[in-house]
Amino acid sequence: MWLWENIAVENNLEFKYVEMPLKELLEALENNKIDASLSPLTITAKRYQTINFTTPYHIEHDAILERNEERKTMTNFIRALKAFGKVFGGRQ
Repeated sequence: MWLWENIAVENNLEFKYVEMPLKELLEALENNKIDASLSPLTITAKRYQTINFTTPYHIEHDAILERNEERKTMTNFIRALKAFGKVFGGRQ
């Protein structure tokens, strides 16, 4: 919000905050019932066709988490491969 508030002040823009569910927000943007959204919207191909997005100001990255038991299994598997390489003259 601080970013928008600074932009609004610098450009003498009047605004008010209105909370909306995502579906209603997307419809309001598509039908020009609101001027802008401060929500972190994912840019999809479908949304890109009807909504004018700015340059992203926040980028998220996905990650996969695993339980410790699986990690131990993978670690043991890698250790076994290294040991196999030592026995048969491979690199470490």
